[in-house]
Amino acid sequence: MKYDLTLPLHSKLIKFSLLVLYCILLFVTLYHHEIWRDEADPWLLARDVSSFSEFIFYARNSGHPLLWHLSILPFAKLGLSYHFMQGLNAIFAILNVILLLYKSNLPRIILIPIVFSYFLLFEYAVIARNYSIGVLFLFLIAIHYPKRFTNPILYGFFVFLLCNTSAFSSMIASGLFILYSLEIYEFKSMKKIFWLGYLSLCLVVFLPFFRCFRLEEDRKYTILEIIFIFQFLS
Repeated sequence: MKYDLTLPLHSKLIKFSLLVLYCILLFVTLYHHEIWRDEADPWLLARDVSSFSEFIFYARNSGHPLLWHLSILPFAKLGLSYHFMQGLNAIFAILNVILLLYKSNLPRIILIPIVFSYFLLFEYAVIARNYSIGVLFLFLIAIHYPKRFTNPILYGFFVFLLCNTSAFSSMIASGLFILYSLEIYEFKSMKKIFWLGYLSLCLVVFLPFFRCFRLEEDRKYTILEIIFIFQFLS
């Protein structure tokens, strides 16, 4: 029988071999990677600030929500090496590949190039920023998307986490929120408690995002500016 590369990956050995190969390439690349300035900034901020309120205040200058900053904060405060930040990001990257290999129905002719692509093998895995953690929550949302009506709280929780990873992820989360709201409006038979629970959670989603906007000491947002920002996020 002719070997068909379009068939899904059924063999556990093939999946495990691809995962091992990915880990080897990842850690070899990490070993030769020098920390860039935009990688070091969150780590140095978390390490050198004197209080949590000061950390929140200066972290807004990054232009992103603070989930990644909060993730590395305990490691930096313990006086550990920045390699722990790289290791944490590598764990997120490996989890992304595990979800792709074991939870995706993509054919291998598409799946294998994605796993070993520039983005999943270097940009989101080697560069220790808020990219990989955002991809992780995006994959989790995709996995639970068919169950978004039967388990809206878990789905909304993943959207909440996605929104707080980066400014780009916040835009995706906003789109998912709008789509879910339209679906609930179309299927009026849905229980209102599900809609209210998800709506309440999604309203909370956007609150931490406002923390990433830089405010000058002698300037406050006007009501019109806040409305404009909310429309942009929605």
